[in-house]
Amino acid sequence: MTSTKESIVNIADDLIRRRGYNAFSYNDISKVLSVKNAAIHYHFPSKSDLGVAVIEFHIQKVEHFIKEVASLSEPEKVEAFLNIYDQIQTNKKVCLVGTLATDWDTIDEKIQQKLTVFVTIVGDWLTNVMEEGLQNGTLTYKGDSRTRAMLIITSIMAAAQMAKILGPESFKSVKNAILNELNRS
Repeated sequence: MTSTKESIVNIADDLIRRRGYNAFSYNDISKVLSVKNAAIHYHFPSKSDLGVAVIEFHIQKVEHFIKEVASLSEPEKVEAFLNIYDQIQTNKKVCLVGTLATDWDTIDEKIQQKLTVFVTIVGDWLTNVMEEGLQNGTLTYKGDSRTRAMLIITSIMAAAQMAKILGPESFKSVKNAILNELNRS
């Protein structure tokens, strides 16, 4: 059973990823939960506190994902990572990083700092996967591993956003191009 606090975080996550951080309020959440705004303020005194909690939720999810895919090969890890974005675009959302980056200049420093932690975790993990794949001969690419990881992340983030405009086939073509490029012998 989901607690009220977890429900608030889940609803806020959905609103942020569908509308953007600046386009939702506690009132939007209170309507969904049929509670007063004070109930939300009880758990999250400020919207920044809620924003940080949403990012912490995503950090937990990515840490779980990293453990879950640890035994896979490097190409399988990359594909599993890309499948996260496949789900995002299928659900007609954008990734948390993409939406909060858009609002960067207007979000609280606490949110900026926590988002930086999240991006660093993902970037470091994918960089390590790329490096291991290159060393093991399971991945092929030119350039350094960090740059390749950032190219993959930014490409798939943009592809998920563009799928809202151009449709899911545009996303699939980018995803497949990334995988094909890495697996060329």
